[in-house]
Amino acid sequence: MDASDTLTHVYDIISEGIWDWHCSTGYVYRSPGWYRMLGYEVDCFEKNVNTWEEVIHPDDYANVMQHFEDYIQGRSEEYRIQYRCKKADKTYLWIEDYAKIVERSNDGRPLRVIGAHNNIDEVKLAQEALKQQNHLLKNTNASLEEQIHERTEQLMLLNQRLEEKIEQAQFHACHDGLTELFNRRSFEEKLSQEIKRSRRYSQPMSLILLDIDDFKIINDEYGHKVGDQVLCELAVFILQHVREFDVVA
Repeated sequence: MDASDTLTHVYDIISEGIWDWHCSTGYVYRSPGWYRMLGYEVDCFEKNVNTWEEVIHPDDYANVMQHFEDYIQGRSEEYRIQYRCKKADKTYLWIEDYAKIVERSNDGRPLRVIGAHNNIDEVKLAQEALKQQNHLLKNTNASLEEQIHERTEQLMLLNQRLEEKIEQAQFHACHDGLTELFNRRSFEEKLSQEIKRSRRYSQPMSLILLDIDDFKIINDEYGHKVGDQVLCELAVFILQHVREFDVVA
């Protein structure tokens, strides 16, 4: 058995795909493992480069050809690329293609290139699944962040409304519903405070009682609505003519 036969048997044992391109003649040898990896019968294709180009995925073709040409023309130091190859069942298999120029002419032109196709389909599918999961997780996180942001704004709005209601409740608890002057309860509390302050500092204080003469006539002749309006206007008038720290109730 010569070296060529031995190499053929080695290629037959190897499960991955081996290819051997003789550049000057265009002849391409492909190992049985190359065919088995893609689900084809051994030696069912013509032994030329066209066979290789026909099984490359259309979306990967231009990139693979450019990468291979750059290596053959000496513009790249290495040929190693991942792409998809069409299987016998019309599906595609991810492979990694790696090759080296093993023989050159006297002027440096490639005469022989040997390469290998390694099956990386499971790795690529796992990477794609992980990528999709990360994308889904990212979208989920973005959705959660958006929901949290929306919920935070809703809570802030609710808190603002609650504070406004509390302020309104506190205001109505201390003020008359019609005139918005201090009510009797607030008046008694503030009067008690002022009396204590007057005694504490020995300072005089004033208490003025006002009454509207003949107010009953206004209610009887013009109605309680007009009477209420008179009370409100009187309250505004008094507030405009007292100091800020004076109490009107």
